Amino acid sequence: MLHGTGRIVTANFFTPGYRIVGKVAIGAAGMMGLLTNPATSFIDLNDVKMARLYKPGVLADKRDFLQLVKFGLVLIGMERVEDAGPLSSSRSSYGKPKNYQIRFITASYEIEGTLERTGRLDMKSFLADGAGDFVIMRDANVRAIQYPDMQLKSPAVIVNRRKVDTVALLNMDDLGA
Repeated sequence: MLHGTGRIVTANFFTPGYRIVGKVAIGAAGMMGLLTNPATSFIDLNDVKMARLYKPGVLADKRDFLQLVKFGLVLIGMERVEDAGPLSSSRSSYGKPKNYQIRFITASYEIEGTLERTGRLDMKSFLADGAGDFVIMRDANVRAIQYPDMQLKSPAVIVNRRKVDTVALLNMDDLGA
């Protein structure tokens, strides 16, 4: 039931309780294009495998087709940075981009990676203001807080910034940027 004119990619979708791996059709704007599409609140997946966080190696369910609610997603792990979408969509303004080493903490996950922004990083306005609920992090490591066996290392992770509870800048030298 995959449709669209784009390419088919496999991605890891994380909710507060599940890791869901499935195939999804994306266009030129990548996964960010699907997430920011106001015409639908769902993402259609095919060839789906699901595992509960507390048993990451045990298959909990397998489906040919599944719809995910965008709002319920905490993060998405991508196999390639290009599949996440243009990094320019995650930048705050014009100018030379700077890389910030960041740790986001949600109710279920710790996510460490590189956030690319232009100018000085103001985390308060970044998390509270701005367009879109999702942000791309590169070279990310994801760990389930209560289930340390559930880990993911990914070239690109898309984080639902509305689910972020805590932010830490890992390199204090970046404060003066």
